[in-house]
Amino acid sequence: MEENKIIVTDDSGKEYEMTILFTYDDEASAKKYVFYYDEKNDTGEVFVSGYTEAGELIPVEDDKEWTMLNKVLEEWQLENEDEEEA
Repeated sequence: MEENKIIVTDDSGKEYEMTILFTYDDEASAKKYVFYYDEKNDTGEVFVSGYTEAGELIPVEDDKEWTMLNKVLEEWQLENEDEEEA
């Protein structure tokens, strides 16, 4: 498997190969997150999960955490939009 890919398994056990957009380390909570998307079925939707050092994905379930992660994604998109225009 390529370095910028991860395998995500849904509730029914089906596996999907996803492309990593970027990772984020939240210093305040010491949690790590991975933002990713489905390159084969690109709907523009970006997914995010927490992850452990062993690479295990952890679902995000807290509303405050979602709010913070949405801001992180928006900031990343703005930064990358600026880079594309330069």
